[in-house]
Amino acid sequence: MIDYRVLVAAIAFLLVLLWRFRPELSSDDARPPVRGLEAAKTDAERVDILVTAGERYAHRIGGARKASACFTRATRIAPESVDLVVRGARALKRHPRILETFLWRRLGAAPWAGPEREVARAALAELVTVYDAASRTRPRARALEQVLASLDSVAAAPPAAPPDAKDAS
Repeated sequence: MIDYRVLVAAIAFLLVLLWRFRPELSSDDARPPVRGLEAAKTDAERVDILVTAGERYAHRIGGARKASACFTRATRIAPESVDLVVRGARALKRHPRILETFLWRRLGAAPWAGPEREVARAALAELVTVYDAASRTRPRARALEQVLASLDSVAAAPPAAPPDAKDAS
C-alpha cells in the first residue's frame, strides 16, 4: 500500500525545486547580463549596464558574488555615486555577508573626505543596518553609528588652523 503522505511530500519538494530554479530556466536569464559592456561608449552607459547586471545576478540562485563584483566594478567607474552604494545594498540585502564585503571594499577603496564623503556615509549607514539585524553584531552597529556621528561633526566643524612654526619646535 502506498503512503500518500510520502508522495505528497515528494511532489511538494519537486515543486519547491522547480520554483527555486525557475529564474535559471527562463530564456531571459539565460543570456549573460553584462553583454554590451564593451560596446558602451561612455562611463554612464557602462555603469548602467553593470548595475542592471548586478541587480539581475542578485536575483539568481548563487549569483550574489557576481552581483557584488558588478557593483564593485561600477563603483570603480563612478566612485562619487551614492546611488550605486544604495542600489547595491538593496540588491544584496538577502546576502548580508556578501553585502558586508561589498560595503567594506567600497569604504577601503577611497578616502572619506571630499566628494566621496557622502559615499562613505551611505556605506556606513548600510553597514549599520546589516550589523543591526543580528544581536551578536549590534555592538558593531553602535560603533559605526558613532563613526557616522563623528563624520557629521567633522563636516560641521570649521577647518582647523595650521600649527605655527614656533609650536612645532
